[in-house]
Amino acid sequence: MDWLRWTRFLAEADAIRPGLGSELGRFQPLTTQEMDQAQDLLDQYKKAEASQLAVQAEHRRQRDEYHRL
Repeated sequence: MDWLRWTRFLAEADAIRPGLGSELGRFQPLTTQEMDQAQDLLDQYKKAEASQLAVQAEHRRQRDEYHRL
């Protein structure tokens, strides 16, 4: 496993949720396949979070529009 890749992954996880990188750092993947799976999960989480933020923004927009009427 590439140490630099693992360090970047932990930093990315920590940027998403403070403390997540240090928690994941306790469970170092042993293989490249496991690292790929962990990266895929992190990417899915980021997509889900972005989707949730978009839904919340749309909800706020509709709520504000309703209150203006």
